[in-house]
Amino acid sequence: MAGYRAGRSRAAGPYSIGCTAITGSVTFRRVVYIYEAMGLITLVLWIYCLFDVITTPDEAVRNLPKILWVFVVLLFPLVGSVIWLVAGRPQALPPATPHQRRMAGRYPEYDRPGRFEASNPDDDEEFLRRLRERAEEQRRNAPKKKPEDEQD
Repeated sequence: MAGYRAGRSRAAGPYSIGCTAITGSVTFRRVVYIYEAMGLITLVLWIYCLFDVITTPDEAVRNLPKILWVFVVLLFPLVGSVIWLVAGRPQALPPATPHQRRMAGRYPEYDRPGRFEASNPDDDEEFLRRLRERAEEQRRNAPKKKPEDEQD
């Protein structure tokens, strides 16, 4: 081992301390990769939340006015983004029933609140009563048929 003095490592160089170089440390590289990954995740989350705040309708935003949410997300990228997702983002609508999915967009008058919904006609006594009255009226107003014997 000629050329090595006592106390110096084989990785001796201008940036070496003790027995390992600072830039060559495996632990140091892992820490750098973790910080880079966290920075990238924060950037993606921040861009997503900023876009989400801007494109959300004003009346759907919760807890603060929309412009304040934009400033919160802009000024505090990580914390503001998480707070937006938890407290500011509009709540998801309840899942649509099969009837709502069938009727969606076809007849907007069915979407108004307090609208009478059709039910089983056999359970609706008022409907059955009106149906019988109408049938009786049609029978009374129908033209009378002549018996076949009188036609000759």
